[in-house]
Amino acid sequence: MYLYEYQVKRMLFLSGFLVPKGFFCQTIEEVRNAIFQLNQKIFVLKCQIQSGGRKKSGAIEIVSNIKEAELFFFKWMNKKLITNQTNSGGQLVIGILVEEHVSIKKETYASISLDKNDKQIMLIFSSSGGTEVEKYHRNCKKLFRKIEIDPIKKLTLNILEKHVDNLGYQKKEGKFFSKFLIKLLNMFFYLDLLFVEINPIAIDKKGRFFCLDGKSNMDCNAFFRKKELKKNILKFDSKIDNEKFKLYEPSNYVLLKGNIGCIANGAGLAMATMDLIKIYGGNPANFLDIGGNTDLSGMKSYIHKVLVQKNVNVILINIFGGIVRCEIVAEALIQSLKDIQNECFPKILIRLSGNGYQSGINYIEKSGFNNIFVMDNLEKMVKRSVHLAKNVYFNK
Repeated sequence: MYLYEYQVKRMLFLSGFLVPKGFFCQTIEEVRNAIFQLNQKIFVLKCQIQSGGRKKSGAIEIVSNIKEAELFFFKWMNKKLITNQTNSGGQLVIGILVEEHVSIKKETYASISLDKNDKQIMLIFSSSGGTEVEKYHRNCKKLFRKIEIDPIKKLTLNILEKHVDNLGYQKKEGKFFSKFLIKLLNMFFYLDLLFVEINPIAIDKKGRFFCLDGKSNMDCNAFFRKKELKKNILKFDSKIDNEKFKLYEPSNYVLLKGNIGCIANGAGLAMATMDLIKIYGGNPANFLDIGGNTDLSGMKSYIHKVLVQKNVNVILINIFGGIVRCEIVAEALIQSLKDIQNECFPKILIRLSGNGYQSGINYIEKSGFNNIFVMDNLEKMVKRSVHLAKNVYFNK
C-alpha cells in the first residue's frame, strides 16, 4: 500500500524522526486554520499525490500569507496533477499539506527497498539530495553508497559510520547521519515496509536532521501486525474523511502496471475480467476482489482506492450480486464520486447482474454523472474499456 507524504511524515514522527510541523487539509477552512496555528512568516504548501516531481510542476509552493495559500488551494485541490513521474492522465490531488518552513544548510538522501534482481534489502544513501538527486546519481555515483542488508544480522553502527565517513561528512554530522540510518532501518522492519525514501533529509544550522519529504510502501499482507499503530499512520486527518473513508484494507488487492482499473466480486470473476482485458489488447491496473461480505463503507473505500490509483484512465466494474447487492455497489460508487468532487474522473464502465441489479442501475441513471456507462454485455464492456484506455486524450 503506497502512502501519501502526510502519512509518511506521521509514520516518521511516531518513529522518533524530526519532521516539519504541518497539517493535512482538505477544505479552505482547514488551510486558514493551519496557517493561523503555525504562526510563521512563510509556509510551505504541498499537493498530496502518490508520485514525485511535484516541485518542478508547481505543486509545491512557498507562500507568505493566507491569500496566496487560498489561491494555491483552489488551483490544485481535487484537480489532476501531471508531473514527469505520472502518466499523461496525472493523479488526483486529495489534499494540501501546510507546513512550517525549515531553513536548510545541506540536503542529503536515504532509501531502503527490496531489490528484486538481487533478492536483497538495499540501503542507499548519499551526501547529496533534493530535486536533482537522480541527476547526481547518474553523473556522480561516488556520492552514493549502496549496502545489502541482512534482516537477521542487521547492520551495526560502526560499519555504517565507516561508509558515511567516506562521503565527506564532518565527524559530528556523520555520527548523527549514521544513527539516522540505523533508526530508518529499524522502522523499515518494525512496520513491515517494502520501500521508504526520505528526500531530502535537511540538515539545519543547528545540525538537526529533518525529513522534508518522503515516500513509502507498506506491506498489506502484514497489516494484522501492530494494526492500531498502522491505522494511526494511515488515517485521514480531516474529520469529514474519517467518516467518509473508514479504514478497510482490501485483502485481495494487487497493484499492476496497466491503466484499466478493475473491481469485481469474487476472485474468479475478477480474473476472468482481467483475462478478457488482456485478450482484447488492454492492460489491467490492478486486481481487486471486494469479497462477499462488504458493507457500504468498505465498498466506498475500495472504489476510492482505484479512483486515486496511479495511471488509471478507465475503471471497469463487474458485479454479480449475491450477498453484496448491486444497489450497494451503485450507491457506494455515486457517493465516492460525490465525496471527492473532482471534474476529471476517468470513464467508468459498470456491469450489474444478480441480486438488486435493477435498483442499482436505476440509482446510477438518476445520479446525473455522465462519465458512468451501464452495460449488460461483459465482452462489449471490455472492448469499450480497452478502446477508451487507448484513446484517453479524446475521451476527457
